Amino acid sequence: QKAGVPGMTVKDGVVNGQMVRTLRDTGCSTVVVRKGLVEEEQFTGEKRTCALMNGMVIEEPMAKIRIDTPYVKGTVEAMCMENPLYDLVIGNIKGARSPYDPDPQWTAEAAAVETRA
Repeated sequence: QKAGVPGMTVKDGVVNGQMVRTLRDTGCSTVVVRKGLVEEEQFTGEKRTCALMNGMVIEEPMAKIRIDTPYVKGTVEAMCMENPLYDLVIGNIKGARSPYDPDPQWTAEAAAVETRA
């Protein structure tokens, strides 16, 4: 697990029943997930390109994953990367809460139990 970046809004979350560190990133327009957390049947077969802050353009596979975080819960489409800064990055997608307004009722323990059930 990588060290946090000061000033970034990071909380616990759950991807496919696994606890992860989740970044809510208002500078991102999609969801990014660590590829190792994605189940084989979740890959859609589609690839999308993404422009990174450093000017690089990459192409990565897409998947539909199950997430439960203080920012958004449900099945979302995500870009799968080998080594993102955080296990899960939630960008400005429909239904996502503000980084400064996570669900106050959300708890990692309850989410993990509910997801595994």
